[in-house]
Amino acid sequence: MHVDRSSWSWTIVVLLLVSLQENIMVVTQSEQVEEVRLVGGSHRCEGRLEVQYNGRWGTVCDDKWDMVDADVVCRQLGCGSSEWLNSRFGPGTGPILLDDVGCTGNETSISECPNLGWNVHNCSHYEDVSLTCKEDTTEDNGALNSPHYEKLDSGDGGVRLVNGNNPCEGRLEVFYQGNWGTVCDDDWDLRDANVVCRQIGCGHGVALHYSSVFDHGTDLILLDNVNCHGSESNLTECSSMGWLRHNCGHHEDVGLTCSGTSGNRLIVSLIEDLLHSLETQTGAPNPSIYLALRLSAHHNLSMERAYLERLLNEMPGQLQNSTRPVTGLLALFILSLRASCHDLDIVLPHINGGTASLLTHMERQMHLETMKIHDDNVPLSNFYQYSLGVIALCTADIQVDRDFTEALINAVEQQQFTHGDYVSIDTYALAGIALQCVEDSLFPVYNGTKLDTALSKIKGTILDSQRPDGHLGNEFSTGNAVQALIAMGSSAVEFIGANRAIWSAVRGNVYHNPMGISQILPALQGTSYLTIKTMTCLNEDDSVVVEPLEPVVVLPNENTVGVAVEVVMSNGSGHHYLVDVPLNSTLLHTLELLQEANVGFTFGTTPSLWGPYLSVVNGVEALSSERQYWHLSSNGVSLTEGIGDYKIEYGQTITIAMSSY
Repeated sequence: MHVDRSSWSWTIVVLLLVSLQENIMVVTQSEQVEEVRLVGGSHRCEGRLEVQYNGRWGTVCDDKWDMVDADVVCRQLGCGSSEWLNSRFGPGTGPILLDDVGCTGNETSISECPNLGWNVHNCSHYEDVSLTCKEDTTEDNGALNSPHYEKLDSGDGGVRLVNGNNPCEGRLEVFYQGNWGTVCDDDWDLRDANVVCRQIGCGHGVALHYSSVFDHGTDLILLDNVNCHGSESNLTECSSMGWLRHNCGHHEDVGLTCSGTSGNRLIVSLIEDLLHSLETQTGAPNPSIYLALRLSAHHNLSMERAYLERLLNEMPGQLQNSTRPVTGLLALFILSLRASCHDLDIVLPHINGGTASLLTHMERQMHLETMKIHDDNVPLSNFYQYSLGVIALCTADIQVDRDFTEALINAVEQQQFTHGDYVSIDTYALAGIALQCVEDSLFPVYNGTKLDTALSKIKGTILDSQRPDGHLGNEFSTGNAVQALIAMGSSAVEFIGANRAIWSAVRGNVYHNPMGISQILPALQGTSYLTIKTMTCLNEDDSVVVEPLEPVVVLPNENTVGVAVEVVMSNGSGHHYLVDVPLNSTLLHTLELLQEANVGFTFGTTPSLWGPYLSVVNGVEALSSERQYWHLSSNGVSLTEGIGDYKIEYGQTITIAMSSY
């Protein structure tokens, strides 16, 4: 899990270059590149890409890297054309020599391609380029007209991509005589992929995936030895062995990724949802939402600037007036400012008394948290907020106090990341991001062996939490969990199932709470909170246009269901209530109706970033100082949504039990 710490030192160089000239420049010292090589593969035509410059071998970052760049390298090596972009050959350990390579495809050497310049980059070794080449056997040598191949009957041939993160990637399936089936990867190359991508409106092919990265098919294998010129408009126009003729198994099913924007459209729609939430939001501004917008590839910069002003104007008072620990909120505020490239040395006079800079306040708060951990083995807030504090300091290039790191490592060793009887995957995720940031920093790492062990344990716990549907923990912890895996340099194969689960949940409108969206949005775009460390806020895409919201008229639901509400106090005593509520009422509305019925039930809520949460029931408050909370369940199953989001879709028993963490 080691990432080359020297990589961050080039951030300032990148900023200077970008401010002085175009983002991409052409390297002119091509004579200093002696050779290229692929290492770590089973033969010389596959592996992690390394280039030699001034006598030193180093890696190439994958920012903007695509099949066109890979083709140049493969030709330079005498290995034909590129076959597969992947990251399975692991990170390198030497210098990172090139970044933002952008070949046109006509170059004879990678040194002729535009890039940021030698030794200039804004990436880490977990982004090292790897690829697989193949000998170029696809020249038009008569094979397409050979008796071995035949044209397909164009009466069939519908295509689709399945099991990908979005509709423009996945395992290829074709339709024939009422059945969907797979395509074998024999002779499959980028020209064939281009035809498929155009056919489904997804642009062109950018990556080929063999060995069934998107899971094996289980039904018919319909095509093999497909050979397209690349100009065809439909796969049926390409030659192949013919329908149902093949000499392969499902382990050779074709998978591919297209350049198209079907997935991007969903991303933009999520960004629009967050921007709309800024307009309709009541109460204090939410730095988590702003942070997700800043980490996105597409922006509405005027709306973001306006919201930043709200944060700057209102957050100090919110922090000062809070009766609960503010570690997490303060950390998110700092991360938001860092993500907007705002000055972090601003002085706030009203946080915990006195006057000091934001970062000084953060360090003071973390010391208070750490003292509580030393005394009682638990922080003032919780380890989720504590991890956010470490991330805020680390991404601001502050040397993290080794006591903070040690406290997190010990908590991992002692398996303290629980919420009641449940493992908190959210907390493991944030702790993983925090500790990875410390390991990647320029500062000396205290007890690196224990740090590595903790990171390995965190990663293993996250991966072991995967449900059959792909989610890590639950629907609302998966976003943070994927962010952590990205930050820790995991292969995309390790979290592709989780990403699929998120996409499925997005289409099912599971993430209607802006906080839920704010945690999945970075993960779906392959970023994490660690990305903040190298943000420059330059040349940002400002293409998101937010249309006015149309008024929504909610008609009263005449169908009602009966809900039993059971309240269990800390001593085990219970109270039982019954109430009829309109179908699809929120749990919050259900409790309001029950309170209005004057049957002895009362409740109170406290605002949070996720919306109102239940804090008082029948006059009894769950005290954070005593690590208490009201646990909610339906028919014995813990709720993963808050009272403002959970919908009553059928008659059920809601249990509200005083619990501790």
